[in-house]
Amino acid sequence: MAYKNVSVRVAVDMKKFRSSMNNASREFGKFGKKMGRAAAGLSAAITLPATIIGKAAFEEFRAFEKQMARVKAISGATAEEFKSLQDSARSLGGSTAFTATEVASLQEEYAKLGFSTDEILKAQDSTLKLAFATGTDLAEAAMISGNALRAFGVDASRTADVQDVFAAATTNSALDMEKLRDSFSYVAPVAASAGLSIQDTSAALGVLADRGISGSKAGTAMRRILLEMSKAGLKGAEGFKEFAKRGMTVTDSYDAVGRSAVSALNILAKNGDALDDLSGKMYGAAGSLTEMEKIMMNTAEGAMKLFESSMSEAKMQIGQLVAQALVPLIKKVTHFIDVMNNSDSPLKGMIVKFVGIAAAAGPVLGILSAVS
Repeated sequence: MAYKNVSVRVAVDMKKFRSSMNNASREFGKFGKKMGRAAAGLSAAITLPATIIGKAAFEEFRAFEKQMARVKAISGATAEEFKSLQDSARSLGGSTAFTATEVASLQEEYAKLGFSTDEILKAQDSTLKLAFATGTDLAEAAMISGNALRAFGVDASRTADVQDVFAAATTNSALDMEKLRDSFSYVAPVAASAGLSIQDTSAALGVLADRGISGSKAGTAMRRILLEMSKAGLKGAEGFKEFAKRGMTVTDSYDAVGRSAVSALNILAKNGDALDDLSGKMYGAAGSLTEMEKIMMNTAEGAMKLFESSMSEAKMQIGQLVAQALVPLIKKVTHFIDVMNNSDSPLKGMIVKFVGIAAAAGPVLGILSAVS
C-alpha cells in the first residue's frame, strides 16, 4: 500500500515536472521570438539610417571629387598645386557660405579665365564673399572679377581691392553686379587704354545708372566717349572730366552709338559733382566688401548657409572613408561583369547556372535551418 502511494506521488510529480518544463520551453520560445524581433528592429533602426547616411555622404564626396577632376583637367595643375587647390576648397567649404564643391566650381571658372593656381588661391576667398554679399552666382562673380583684373592689368593679389570697389558701386548707386558685368565687358579694355582706373570707370557707370543708362548701353556709350577722348589727345580721369565739359556735337552722333554717347556725355557733364562724390567713394572703398558680407551673414540665411556648409564637410569626411572601401569593390565587380560580357556562351551558361543554384540554395538552407 505504501509502495503504491509512493508510485502515485512520483507519477504526479513527474507530470508536474513535464508540465513545468513544457511551460518553460514555451516561455523561452516566446522570449526568443521577442528577442529576434527586437534584434530585427534594432538592426533596422541602425542599419537603415546608416545606409542612408553612407549613401548621402558618398554622393557628396563623389560630386566634389568629380568637380576637382575638372579643375585639374582645365588648370593643368601639378600634383602639388592640385593638392593646394583641393585643400583650400575643403577648408573654405567648411567655413564659408559655400560648400567645397561650390568652391571647386569657382576654381574651375578662374581656371577657364587662364588664372594660374597661385592666382586662383589669391582670388577665391574674396570672390566667395562678393558672390554671397551681392547675391551673385559664383561663375558671374568670377567672370566680372577676372575680366576686370585682366583688362586693367591688376595683380590677382589685389582681387579683394577690386571687389571692394564693386561692393561700393552696388551700394552707392543703381548698379548691380549684372549691370556692372555687362558694362565692363564693353568698356573695360578701352577704359584701361584711356588711362582710367577701375574706380574712375565704376564711378562714371554709377552716375549713368542713377540716370537711367546702364548695362550694355552704358558700356557702349562709355567706350565711344573714351575713343573720341583719345582722338582729342586727352587721357586719364582729368582728361575724361575735361572732355565731358567740352561735350560732343550733333555731328558726332552719326549713328545710334554716337547718339547714345552724346546723351551719356551730357549726363556726365551736367553731374560733375555727383561724379566727384561717387569717385571719392570708389577710392575709399577699402573694407566695403567685408562689411557688406558681415551684414549679410548676420541673418537667418547666413546662419543656414554656414550650417549647410559645415554639414557638407561632415558628409564629405564620411564619404571619403566610404569611397576608400567601396571604390575597390566596385572596380572588382565591374571587372567581373566585363569578363562575363566578353566571355563565350558556354561560360555565360555556367555562370547563369551557378547563380541559379545559389539563388535556389538560399531558401532551402533557410528551411533546413528552421526545421533543425
